[in-house]
Amino acid sequence: MPRTLGEKSEVIPAKRRAMVLELVRRSGVASVQDLAAAIQASPSTVRRDLEILTHEGMLSRTHGGAVALTEPSSTFELEPRLNARIRAPEKRIIGIEAAKRIRSGESVIFDSSSTVFAAAEAALSLDIEITAVTNSLEIGSICATAENWRLYVLGGMLRPGSPLLTGEPAEHMLATMHADLCLMGVYAITGDIMTDPIPEVASIKRHMIRAARRTILLADGSKFRQPAFAEFCRIPQIAEVITDSSAPEKAVEELRSSGVKVTLAQP
Repeated sequence: MPRTLGEKSEVIPAKRRAMVLELVRRSGVASVQDLAAAIQASPSTVRRDLEILTHEGMLSRTHGGAVALTEPSSTFELEPRLNARIRAPEKRIIGIEAAKRIRSGESVIFDSSSTVFAAAEAALSLDIEITAVTNSLEIGSICATAENWRLYVLGGMLRPGSPLLTGEPAEHMLATMHADLCLMGVYAITGDIMTDPIPEVASIKRHMIRAARRTILLADGSKFRQPAFAEFCRIPQIAEVITDSSAPEKAVEELRSSGVKVTLAQP
């Protein structure tokens, strides 16, 4: 197995497990020894990571290694810290491309997703003044560092182990807003349907889309897959989809034929 994701064994566990998960998904199957060599960690460390990933429903353990799952359950939710590190380079270039869509003086809703986080981070380097709205404590914390941004963090219930706020307080605030732009993440794109594993998350996404004049969907190529549990929108509600070159060509052409603009972000 090539050492394309080589890292030191001292990397934090969430990052290391993301590397292991990505390697197994790319090859379909991998041995403990190959994984240990690829990420420069000990076989015992890799075995522990595989046990954790298997317990969380991300992989299937085999004798001496692991195999990728073809499709997780419709309610499967990736642990936030791990999800942020999966396909990080792709998310970064998508975020940079998305930030170019933000105009100074606009009000922008930042959905709670790791790709939208990358967009917010990229927007901070631009010389713009905006009003930012988010339901993510993580995104809110970086937006708060911008001296010329006005920031609104939506209220609601904080999901355990996540920086995401959901529930009636957030939805009520969104019902009174009329934003210029919404940058939206997605768990799964299936044809013209956008879904999320968690109904409460899908609900807040629906309110965000209603509150914005235009919505841009940010999705790396791995998001084109079978639907998750809860639908939150259809393609006609989306102004543009920004993805990367790993997105399935057929899925991209289907989106374009439906009339939505699709941009493949480049490094």
